[in-house]
Amino acid sequence: MKKKILSLLLSLAVSVQCISFTVNAENGTDSPDNIRTIAIDFSDDNVAEIELYEGEQVQLVILDDSDMPEIDYVAFNSSYSKTAVSHDLKLTGCCAGKDSLHIYLGYKDIDYERQINFYVNVRPNENISAENRAELERINNLGYDGDDYLRRKMELVGALDKEAPRLDMDKVQEIINSSVDVLDIYRQFNEYHSYPDLMPYGSNTTRYYYWFDKKGSELVYYVLEYGTVVYEKIADDGTVIGVQELYPEKTEFFPNGKDKSYEYIQYNQIRPDGYGTLNLKFIDSSTGEAFTETNGKFQLISDDEVIKSWDASESKDITIGNLSLNCTYEIRYIDDYHGDFSYNQQYKYEIDHDKGSCLFSFGYDSELSYNIYLKKRHRGDPYLLGDVNSDNMFNIADVVTLQKWLLGKPDTVLMNWKAADLCKDDVLDVFDLCLMKKSLIENS
Repeated sequence: MKKKILSLLLSLAVSVQCISFTVNAENGTDSPDNIRTIAIDFSDDNVAEIELYEGEQVQLVILDDSDMPEIDYVAFNSSYSKTAVSHDLKLTGCCAGKDSLHIYLGYKDIDYERQINFYVNVRPNENISAENRAELERINNLGYDGDDYLRRKMELVGALDKEAPRLDMDKVQEIINSSVDVLDIYRQFNEYHSYPDLMPYGSNTTRYYYWFDKKGSELVYYVLEYGTVVYEKIADDGTVIGVQELYPEKTEFFPNGKDKSYEYIQYNQIRPDGYGTLNLKFIDSSTGEAFTETNGKFQLISDDEVIKSWDASESKDITIGNLSLNCTYEIRYIDDYHGDFSYNQQYKYEIDHDKGSCLFSFGYDSELSYNIYLKKRHRGDPYLLGDVNSDNMFNIADVVTLQKWLLGKPDTVLMNWKAADLCKDDVLDVFDLCLMKKSLIENS
């Protein structure tokens, strides 16, 4: 999923200039911070690629801005979370790899913004300690679709002092009271706090989170789409214990106590414990109605072990309790003829992976509800050779399943035995397993 464009900033623009540019790298002697400067010329038609190291900063300078008013705000969208841009146009490499960067420049008293698009290649910095490298890799892997813990990345690569100022409630109120509009609040937050602690991606709103402390137990977040500033307080276990809107109108402090802050929990590595409940409904994907087939059975699996098994005739709506919050679970459907070499029924049912996943984990919710979609398929339809579990993929899971089946492991099922018959002799044996492993290696 691509990261969201900053929709509020774009909606404020009557027209947006998306202009390509060239860059001219200087040796940095004229920069007050003794860093390289890169001059951006909007009049050229070339699109540039910039190279820098993790932790390295370069100063971006607009060449043809003599007739333009002062820049009012700077916003950016980093496609792969490898780079960051400050309020004063310093570009920083914060994670090794290639990135596509989009910078938005708003000007005072001008009703459009300029958009700069270019590529960045961030090279590894060998001077980053092993401890910092491990933490950098950890936070890079946090979150759905790459939640970006930007400020911590900047600290780990040495581009920001760990003791750099953070917002607190007094400073937030001061900025709100002195600002002329929502973009002025946004600009001042970044000027004082340097970089947001968290920039989540993939939701319906674009939010910047500014933590009052290193854990994020108190924070404000700025919602770009609505131009609001919200205060949030979080308990040590990740429970949100209070919420208050500070702008545009201040509300009362509302106790919460029900929701969990997923970002707080994952960043602070709080492991869930206890048990959860799973509510399942089985749906015919072609009709959208309840699944009516009475043959076959369902299995709830975790770590290749069957946790619960029941016949399809028993229930199309089931609740399963006492499930560990720490485990990942999978729902499997087995029709009456899977694993049997007979084809005396023309059609079979299987889980429709295009309509929804059959894999889930509780995360930090103790109760989940899922619809499991099943589709009807002709037994003679083409299938992917090697795909014995009928998930439309051929991978190591299929090899493991066939190996367990050949060893006679209990509850091991071949959803499509013919997909395992690589020797084409209507017999499944170790020779098919060897060919399957060979095919997987050759295609990896």
